[in-house]
Amino acid sequence: MLLWSGLSLAAPRVPKAVPNKATVQSVKTPPNPNGRKGGTEHQAKVKEVAQEVEARGLQPKTEHMVETPGGSKSKRFVDVVGTDKKTEEVKEMHQVGLQTKKGQPVARERQALDDIQKSVQQIRLSWGTRSIFS
Repeated sequence: MLLWSGLSLAAPRVPKAVPNKATVQSVKTPPNPNGRKGGTEHQAKVKEVAQEVEARGLQPKTEHMVETPGGSKSKRFVDVVGTDKKTEEVKEMHQVGLQTKKGQPVARERQALDDIQKSVQQIRLSWGTRSIFS
């Protein structure tokens, strides 16, 4: 049987130094060290989509910024767009992201899709997944 008495035979406790914000922020690691580009699985799917876009005769471009006034964010970045090689006009957009068990984009992805689609109504936005949860 193990009992805990709460008594300490060690030296008296010294209060911990409270770290300043600069120290704490420098120690924290970003949620994704690759930032907006996503993790390796996401990047692989984006590369695959870009190759499909190129196979259709369009010029693929990644991380295309879209202004989204009135959206939940002021701007969004589409993973891959296919542009006309001569005019550089965007012809198609592709967003890659996570989905739920039922096959729907997760909430943050749905919000991004809604913001983008409202801003570029004349261009169809397709959705691709990088992971399917079982």
